[in-house]
Amino acid sequence: MLRFGVFFALLTKQNYLDSEPIIDGDTITITENPNIKDLATLIYSNQLKTLIIQLKYNDIQVYGTNIIVQGPATAIPDNFMNGNTFIKTVDLSENITRLGSNCFSGSSLESITIRGRIPMLRGDSQFMNCYALKELSIDCGYISENFAANCINLTTVKLLFNTTILIDQNAFSGCYSLSSIDFSNIASIGSKAFYRTNITSLKFQTQGISIDAEAFEYSRVQTIDFGQSIAYLGQKCFLGTPLKSVKLMSVGQIGSYAFSQCTLLESIEVNYTYIPDSFASYCTSLTTVIAKRAKMIGSSAFYNCKSLKLIELSTNTDEFDTITFGSNSFMYCENLEYTFSSPMIYIFGDYAFSYCDKISLGTIITNSSIGAYSFLGCQNIESVTIQCPIGQACFMGCENLESVKYEYTTETSTNEIPDYSFCNCSSLKEFEGNDNITRVGEYAFACTKIKNVVLRRAILDTNAFAESKLETINFNFASSYSFPFFGCSKLEKITISKYTTSSNVFYNLFVYSYEDYSGVSIRKNSKVKNFKLEFEIESGNEYYTIKDDLLLYNSTEIKLVLPDYSESEFQIPSYVTDIHRFAFASNNKIKKLIFNRDLEFVSSHIFSCSDSIKELEISFDGGENHTLMSSFTYFGKLKYITIKTNINKIPSSGFANNPLLKEVILPSSCTEVGYYGFIYCPKLYKINLDKVTKFGEGCFRFTGFESFDFSKFGEEITIPD
Repeated sequence: MLRFGVFFALLTKQNYLDSEPIIDGDTITITENPNIKDLATLIYSNQLKTLIIQLKYNDIQVYGTNIIVQGPATAIPDNFMNGNTFIKTVDLSENITRLGSNCFSGSSLESITIRGRIPMLRGDSQFMNCYALKELSIDCGYISENFAANCINLTTVKLLFNTTILIDQNAFSGCYSLSSIDFSNIASIGSKAFYRTNITSLKFQTQGISIDAEAFEYSRVQTIDFGQSIAYLGQKCFLGTPLKSVKLMSVGQIGSYAFSQCTLLESIEVNYTYIPDSFASYCTSLTTVIAKRAKMIGSSAFYNCKSLKLIELSTNTDEFDTITFGSNSFMYCENLEYTFSSPMIYIFGDYAFSYCDKISLGTIITNSSIGAYSFLGCQNIESVTIQCPIGQACFMGCENLESVKYEYTTETSTNEIPDYSFCNCSSLKEFEGNDNITRVGEYAFACTKIKNVVLRRAILDTNAFAESKLETINFNFASSYSFPFFGCSKLEKITISKYTTSSNVFYNLFVYSYEDYSGVSIRKNSKVKNFKLEFEIESGNEYYTIKDDLLLYNSTEIKLVLPDYSESEFQIPSYVTDIHRFAFASNNKIKKLIFNRDLEFVSSHIFSCSDSIKELEISFDGGENHTLMSSFTYFGKLKYITIKTNINKIPSSGFANNPLLKEVILPSSCTEVGYYGFIYCPKLYKINLDKVTKFGEGCFRFTGFESFDFSKFGEEITIPD
């Protein structure tokens, strides 16, 4: 390959050569503006090794192996040797004080000597993508953006500037081989400045060092000495590094993910009040954290630190009295051993300690709070006293939790046991609540061993005690939802508390099975179908009474036909004015229902989930052309309907969704079947329609009739389009 040296007298303006070059041996000298059209050919044909250019202005692209820049010029211009794939070495004179943007970027440069101080780097990316560059020395206080980025064979950088040095973003990013650089005078490091480098040790001596985001992300840093103080650690600054230990004794601010994914990190000591989000998440070898000044631990700060055993937090309430744990902050720290101290106020975020199998709780005092799923699956918790609000599923799956004392009270908001709070706490036997609890959410105590509980003001949501061992309960019967005791085969006694005042009861204690053709899923609860259940009214309740095995509101409204009602036929007593929803769901002895009175109010779905009534007779005295107002839907076993009352119309959806209904006898006064009157009665095959002249839309849709011939009804009938 052709080898030659090039001597430049550089300024920054473009130049045109007029004079003839002077050749002396293997050296060519250009003095004043020669014609450069054939310069490259001249060098090659004469096998010249040295080119001396002494021009007033110069902007020449020269393709050579060894470049020597000397003379009075003070700057290397932008893009000077950008992309030059011939050069190997460069020697810059002491006069050079500025390096322009991309001046050597993308070139084949292997080494460079910069003899003078460079107080100014003009622009950026001076040596970016110099893949062959191995060493770099520079006396400069500012290293520019992308300065030597992606120099994959660069191993050593010497920063000769003897005072404060600033490293801009991406300066040495992607320098996979870079292992040697002195950080003594560095005061600021930009984002991704040493991303994926081979640097293994850092020692800072400048006070107030600032390290920006991702500065050493996925580098090979194993040890750090932060010196006197740290002003700022940016997010992800050491993410994915093989650090073994971290000690942060004086720090101004720390960004999120600062030490995340450091899988070899074993210990952290931090003297800072705020541990940021995802600070050391996924540090799977981390065993010890000392953070005695921490008041707030951010979301996912130690997420999935599976080896973490010890964390030291403040218990001295003289310094501060509240510690906040963000969501997921210690989730999956399955070996963490910690007992929360009662005098301290704790704010637990969602999932804060979920699946931490070795933590213990005492009393969580007033002004604390427990977020959703905070202690999900914590197997070491055996008892807890709660004096604060709790979130959904906060103790769900704590299989060794045996007793809970709930002492929280409030006058300003709803006090509730949220959905799933103690679901699957399979050892929970005791729950001591208070009369301030107003609601128990869905599955809140499902699959527990609680036998007796008092919740006088609380309404119960769906499946609140599903599949539990509950035997007796005292609660607010009003406005409760369906199936709170699903699968409670041992339930013996329900006490309607003295605080039950509302008439708005929508309550179904049981679940029965039948095929539902309307798409509604209805489950079978065989465990509770035939058991004996006692109801009582707590002393002091002025609204509810039990009479004739009927649970009554204001002595006139049937809320439930109780399981104790043993007759096979049921007629509506004279003192009853209303029947409410699910009223017959609790009794499985009634086979025939005689609707002998036209009531002031009959709720929809009053017969829903009745699993025993097979025959319905409507026989009240309604006078002439009476309109039937009630709806008789969702009978689980109803097969036969006889209407003796002089009604003139089957109301819309009046007998819909009776899956086993076979036969209906209408009175001669009935002339109309409203829309959807018998829809979803798939076994209905017999009904007398001699007097019916008007048929509503879909009145026999999805019934047992294969065909329907309207011609025999004459010309006066009305049928839907």
